[in-house]
Amino acid sequence: WFRLIEQDWAQIKHWQQWAASRSANNPQSAQLCVAFATEGHEYVSIRQRTTDRLGWYRQALAAAEANGDATRARRLLYHVGSTAYQVGNYEEAEQYAKRLLEIGRQSKDRLSLGDGWFITGNLHSHRTELDAAESAFRKAVQYFESCHAEMMVGHAVQGIARIMLFR
Repeated sequence: WFRLIEQDWAQIKHWQQWAASRSANNPQSAQLCVAFATEGHEYVSIRQRTTDRLGWYRQALAAAEANGDATRARRLLYHVGSTAYQVGNYEEAEQYAKRLLEIGRQSKDRLSLGDGWFITGNLHSHRTELDAAESAFRKAVQYFESCHAEMMVGHAVQGIARIMLFR
C-alpha cells in the first residue's frame, strides 16, 4: 500500500491543493479538502513531513468550519493541536486544546474533552509542570475510557508513565 501511495503522491498533493484553494466558495471542495486530511490521516502521517501535515490540517479545519461540519472540525482541532505541539508551536497547541475543551463541554463530546486534556497534559509535561500534567492525563483517560477510545487511553497512560518516570 505504501508503494501505491508513493506512486500516487503527486496526484494526491495536486488534488488536495486544488480542493483547499476552492474550499471557501465551494462546499464540495471543502468536503474534499477535509477528507484528504481526515480519511487519509494514516497515509498522510507516513508520507508527509510534520510541518506539511500541519498545513493540510489547518486548511481542512478552516474548510470544515466554513462548511459547518462540526464533527470533523472537532477531530481536526485535535489533529492541528497535537501536530502543532509536535513541531514546537506550543502556544498554538494550547489555543486548540482550550478550544477543544470549550467545544467539548458545549457539545458534551467526551472524545473532544479527552483530546483537549491530552494536549494539555503534553503541554504541562513539556513545561515540567508534573502535577498539572498528571491531572490532565488522568482526566483524558477518564474521557477516553467513557467513549471507548482505547488507543487514546493508551497514549494518555503513557503520558502518566512518563511523569512517573521523570519523578
